[in-house]
Amino acid sequence: QVYNHRRTKSAHAPGSMQQSVLNCEQMLQSLQADVKELRKRAEHTYSFSTLVLMSIVMAVLMQTVLVFVIN
Repeated sequence: QVYNHRRTKSAHAPGSMQQSVLNCEQMLQSLQADVKELRKRAEHTYSFSTLVLMSIVMAVLMQTVLVFVIN
């Protein structure tokens, strides 16, 4: 909860570029953890192609987020 509060606060603060980059990095790390978890599950349920598709979607998502942050 503390982390979430800090994140929303820094998002509204002007000139907190470094903070938003940090937030992006934290988001990336949690996404990577999600992907790892998905990979574990994928071995049981999904095929490899769906996993590749999802990782591509994730990459595109992260790029758009980063572009939005930089601008």
